[in-house]
Amino acid sequence: MFLDRVTIWLRAGDGGDGAATFRREAHEPRGGPDGGDGGRGGSVLLRVHAGETTLRDFQQKRHYKATPGGRGERARRHGKSGEDLVISVPPGTAVMDQVTGELIADLIAPGQEAVVARGGRGGLGNKHFATATHQSPRHALKGEPGDERNVSLELRLIADVGLVGLPNAGKSTLLAALTAATPKIADYPFTTLEPNLGVMDLGAEEPRQPTIADVPGLIEGASEGAGLGHAFLRHIERTRVLVHVVDGSAADPEADFAIVRGELLAHDPTLLAKPTLVAFNKLDRPEAVAGWAAFQRARRRDRLAVVALAAATGEGIPAFRAALVGLLPTAADLAAPPEPAGVVVHRIEPAAAFSVTREPDGAWRVVGPRIERIAAQTDFAIDESADRFQRALQRLGIDAELRRAGVEPGDPVRFGRVDMGGTFDPIHVGHLAVAEEARDGLGLERIVFIPAGQPPHKSAASLTSAADRVAMVALAIADNPVFELSRLEVDRPGPSFTVDTVAELARVDTAAGRTPDLTLILSAETFADLPTWHEPTQLLRAVRVAVVPREGYPAPDPSWLARTFPGQEDRVDFLEGPRLGLSSTALRKRVASGRSIRYLVPDAVAGYIAEHRLYCTGGRPS
Repeated sequence: MFLDRVTIWLRAGDGGDGAATFRREAHEPRGGPDGGDGGRGGSVLLRVHAGETTLRDFQQKRHYKATPGGRGERARRHGKSGEDLVISVPPGTAVMDQVTGELIADLIAPGQEAVVARGGRGGLGNKHFATATHQSPRHALKGEPGDERNVSLELRLIADVGLVGLPNAGKSTLLAALTAATPKIADYPFTTLEPNLGVMDLGAEEPRQPTIADVPGLIEGASEGAGLGHAFLRHIERTRVLVHVVDGSAADPEADFAIVRGELLAHDPTLLAKPTLVAFNKLDRPEAVAGWAAFQRARRRDRLAVVALAAATGEGIPAFRAALVGLLPTAADLAAPPEPAGVVVHRIEPAAAFSVTREPDGAWRVVGPRIERIAAQTDFAIDESADRFQRALQRLGIDAELRRAGVEPGDPVRFGRVDMGGTFDPIHVGHLAVAEEARDGLGLERIVFIPAGQPPHKSAASLTSAADRVAMVALAIADNPVFELSRLEVDRPGPSFTVDTVAELARVDTAAGRTPDLTLILSAETFADLPTWHEPTQLLRAVRVAVVPREGYPAPDPSWLARTFPGQEDRVDFLEGPRLGLSSTALRKRVASGRSIRYLVPDAVAGYIAEHRLYCTGGRPS
């Protein structure tokens, strides 16, 4: 099968995290910070390979991921850089962003390459943040996430000669007569369903070896989508010479000739400016012999070269070859690409620019290259890192712009495509963002938040009271009609198992007249522990599982999933995308130390925590 259009998913490697370490050696009591920088993540490149002719290699594999950079280490050791991933594409491949439709690169010349997804920069180690007044920084930057994007590849064949004409005009027969190609030939229209390529041998003394492309037949309206030829018209855009094949035995060869010329003009007027040779085919039939003289006179008036032939019998082929050779460029020009050696588009956006928009669910989203990079590289579990992020919002004017835009208490604020995950003690904006992504990505009708009652792996003393956790969840989801709160687990006495909760939810759906179709959202960290849960196989039979990646916990290898839960692999969906490492534990520590949690939890939840003195030393559990 000739594959000339495909969409692929690319993910560059994340940069490695910087290290926050201190020099600890004999006779060096105050060695100071010595954390090394993380390595740069590998980029994804597309490179033209002359041996490739179609995009068929992308039929089976459409996901490509480069390797991440290594973490920095103590003694100022730099993390290992990730390896670039180079993907071969055929000459004539146009690369476009699937979302915006913008051209990324037009790759023509062999060896030409373009970086399509750039690897993330490595995070800086804590040695970079030491100052005269802050000599022991415990803060280091996380690695920058690598680019992730869907791109469309569109192949436009680079052939020297393009054969065009109506269906059953004899293009494939002519290709077989001129080259060693063996296209399908039959006496009915649309025998050719995909382009065929052949190389014409002009003899041992002739250095030129032109390639010839036969595209499916055109019909009237092809430029507007009719028939098959419209899908392949782009393949003749880069040809040097057009051969217009006309069925001389047709009822009206002149009208057929005009139809194809009109479609070429409608698709791209520059096609008519190319050197053109008209092949009046099927001269072995009486109708063609009778109409040849009139057709020849008309082409002379158009100042177009025309040759009569019978491709099936070989009559007129030598004269046709000689006329075609006369239209071809020199051997030196033929060896070069038919167009300038492609383009790679570089778009530069102001790094400090940002925009603030209101989303349909009432949340605010801040988008901008610099703030997204800062957010992705911030480790909110470290107080110094979180404080730096707060200062960045003020320094870049984002805090002031949010106020001017009308941010109200309780409005969640999201930064770029960054999502954060954790527990419900307390609930934070990460839980809400992950729920939104799961709803959009998996087409879920509703999201039910179920605060845990008494998890078997935690003691009751380590948890904030169920009443407080339920109240915070209710405040966080109050303005979203798709989000629901269930007290199913907190009202259940004793230890609570997820498999029991799922079974109870299924019974509730059945009683309400709904067919149970449940999806359990888990972080990659939690999913890795699923085999240790109570009756995990029964759980997977009852629900689908959506796995959200979390920093330091990549999606498990498919072979692990197949070995651990044989036959259940199709019950697990993995949500792609970079995540910010924020845990409820880190939030509790921030509150206990008197740090701000603004933007990390909904304002209503922050107010509840302050009012009830949750997580404060000497107050309720922290």
